[in-house]
Amino acid sequence: MTQLLTLFHEKIKLRKAVSLFMKLNELLKFQREIDGITLKELSFITGICDTLLCRYESGKRNIAKKHMDIIFMYIRGAYDCEVERMKEKKEAS
Repeated sequence: MTQLLTLFHEKIKLRKAVSLFMKLNELLKFQREIDGITLKELSFITGICDTLLCRYESGKRNIAKKHMDIIFMYIRGAYDCEVERMKEKKEAS
């Protein structure tokens, strides 16, 4: 349990440090890569179309106001449980 809390705190520190220096689209891609999930998986978790997420990450499209809160919540870790379940499913396959 202590190791899990330590990992959680390290993840929070990393998020805070990185968020100071990156644009939101870069931060979105960085967090997804850290979590080890694909755009399709992120789309499934957040309910945002994968092609739209791709455009957001690449900076080809500005993030829509209706998706801003969802993306902020994802970056802050609100979907960590769903991400972990997704990763466990991949490992089991």
